[in-house]
Amino acid sequence: METNIQRTRNGRSVKLLIIVAMVLIFGTTSRFSPAVAAPRGSGLAATLPAATCALVSGTRTCDVWAKTGTLTLPGAVTVPIWGYADSSGGAASLPGPTLIVNQGESVNIVLHNVNLPNATALTFPGQTQVPDITGVTAGNSKTYSFGAGALSPGTYLYEAGLTSTGPIQTAMGLFGALIVRPTGCVNCAYNAATTFDDEAVVVLSEIDPAFNAAPTTFNMRNFAPKYWLINGKSFPDTGTINTTAGNRVLLRYANAGVTQHSMGVLGLRQTVLANDGKPLNYSYQTVAETIPAGATLDALTTIPASAPTDSRYTLYEAGNHLDNNGTRTGNMINFGGMLTFLTIPASAPIPTPTNTPTTAPINTPTNTPINTPTNTPTNTPTNTPTNTPTNTPTNTPTNTPINTPTNTPTNTPTAAPNQIFTNGFESGNFAAWSSAVNSPSRITVTTTAGISSTFGMRALISGGTSGYVQDTSPTSETQYHARFYFNPNGATIQTGNPQNILVALNASNQNVFQVQTRRNNGQYQIRASVARVGGTTITNWYTISNAYHSIEVAWQAGTSASISLYIDGTLRQTLTGLNTNALRVDTVRLGPQSNLGGVTGAEYFDNFASTRTTYIGP
Repeated sequence: METNIQRTRNGRSVKLLIIVAMVLIFGTTSRFSPAVAAPRGSGLAATLPAATCALVSGTRTCDVWAKTGTLTLPGAVTVPIWGYADSSGGAASLPGPTLIVNQGESVNIVLHNVNLPNATALTFPGQTQVPDITGVTAGNSKTYSFGAGALSPGTYLYEAGLTSTGPIQTAMGLFGALIVRPTGCVNCAYNAATTFDDEAVVVLSEIDPAFNAAPTTFNMRNFAPKYWLINGKSFPDTGTINTTAGNRVLLRYANAGVTQHSMGVLGLRQTVLANDGKPLNYSYQTVAETIPAGATLDALTTIPASAPTDSRYTLYEAGNHLDNNGTRTGNMINFGGMLTFLTIPASAPIPTPTNTPTTAPINTPTNTPINTPTNTPTNTPTNTPTNTPTNTPTNTPTNTPINTPTNTPTNTPTAAPNQIFTNGFESGNFAAWSSAVNSPSRITVTTTAGISSTFGMRALISGGTSGYVQDTSPTSETQYHARFYFNPNGATIQTGNPQNILVALNASNQNVFQVQTRRNNGQYQIRASVARVGGTTITNWYTISNAYHSIEVAWQAGTSASISLYIDGTLRQTLTGLNTNALRVDTVRLGPQSNLGGVTGAEYFDNFASTRTTYIGP
């Protein structure tokens, strides 16, 4: 068994291949040429959550489960991997879940070895840590603790530690990104000079199928990558990075691979801020920069304010292969490898919370585009000032009188109010809802179901039936946010049959999106499902406890739209690149609604709210 894996950290990469020259010709800036197809994978989160993992009494605890799994590559090629999962029942992923903590917090990272053939440990390059050369064997766990303030702000890797097979484990996929956010500076990489509007983690790695097939006997001197990955995907399966014209995008590069990679953004410059989580005294601009194996790099790039809708800027490896094992169409080598795009979607990205999600009331001012009176005819000349709040900083409300002739309306385009509907069942009944199905036989308003107030909704499930409340106040909505609280309350939810607890429908009662729950290995889980052209796309499952949790979903219509799932104020996943252009939200149903056979018990719901454009929060 050969375990001496030496990452290449010195020297420059090979010269640009002819295929890169093709990218330079076909993919300069602006709208992308048909010479290369757009990525078909889910998008990379354009704004990451403020933090992940659970925070209790100032200590944030993150759990990762090391286990065996598989990875599907372009061309339906499947290779075995070892990866980290974000729950005991979750699948091994490559890379592992992104861990996000805040400066000043005490942090515990718990490693669970589920079924790896050897002991495994964790290491955190760039952080002060006593090396763990023993690790933990299958079926056991170990906690790595960092005291308050021990972790410095920046982008880091976490990966398999320094056991005898640690290097092999890292090459097999046991790695992920760790982000430490600075205190006192919202949307900053390090300080006020490093602010950003959007951010994306870009984890780089390679696959040699021969190594993955026999990791314990493979001689790493023969390691020859055939696939080059961004966040575990190779083009055209890579996810795009959605942004907006004029935005500053923070690219958090983390090279978890065995070789160095030079990353560039075609048509844009990058400002390099830090290496390995250490801010540079003097930042510098570059077209492409080499990231050594095992290193991280933070860079800012700015999207031109004049960039039109649907523009794409190529993010790619500037000094290596851009193919997938040399796959050809005829005599032409197909594009592949480390290649994706910073994209300005046809529909603007769904607003997501900043590092400090707001929990302010959702009855915000109406988003009126211009500061003029509404369309109200009068029978006499008027000279009455009209103050209309605006969400655009440059449109300051004024008290300018408007002289309106008799019976002549002033036509003013006024946007629909942001808030759609809110109800916490405090009336003690369902009168505020458009309808209540199977009330009171299955659903009732009770004090036992209230989360933090007097009342909540209790949904009894028996005999394969339950009930739900329905809101029909949405009107052909192209953007829709819904937040509610859900408590499984010990219900015997089935493992293999996900249960819908929130369903959005269009005017023809076709499914638009759903929030679903299930119980897996005794643990309750939540995911989102969204209809699109050609089928349905789902998020991963995320574990919740048997208690009340805030669930929020943000959906939009468009040819390259997205849906985001939040649990307890933390963004769990954003799916992008969805063609939902033909769908609109007209009806929303809250309560157990499908796959109820064999389910017994009562589930609790409370504090429903919906908006058109803004994040609601817990």
